[in-house]
Amino acid sequence: MGFAVAASGGGGNFQHPFKTTFTSDGMLFAAGVVNGLMPVIKVNGTPVPIIGDSKHAQPLLKLDSKAIDRATLQSWACIEVTPNADGSLDAKSLIEIVHRDSPFSNVATVGRQPVALILWTAALKPGRVFPQLWFNLRYYRTNPPAGGGAPKHFFL
Repeated sequence: MGFAVAASGGGGNFQHPFKTTFTSDGMLFAAGVVNGLMPVIKVNGTPVPIIGDSKHAQPLLKLDSKAIDRATLQSWACIEVTPNADGSLDAKSLIEIVHRDSPFSNVATVGRQPVALILWTAALKPGRVFPQLWFNLRYYRTNPPAGGGAPKHFFL
């Protein structure tokens, strides 16, 4: 006695949040949210949701060789958040995908979460992209300690 189970061997294609598409001009991102809010990419100073909207096509994150860490020939696509004074995010908060030379923020009021690592060639051309994020995020900020110091930013 026994039984057999047959299944298709092929797997599906999972369109995970913040999935990156690397182009010769920059990067595109699949829909993803931070605290239920969609990040934007600024296009000529105008914030556009990462999947576009009724007035704008899906925005491209431009990669600039000026944002490279020259010692390692790498840069980062990151989510940067600027929370309210109380540390929370709402529709008025800035939640933006940016291109930076480091995955860490040195500004106490700005939290940064890497989305993708970009490796550059010796000719300062983007070569490969390695995604770092596969899920939607929750953001939390702790208040500065009573004796002074900076708040801490957490992305979960």
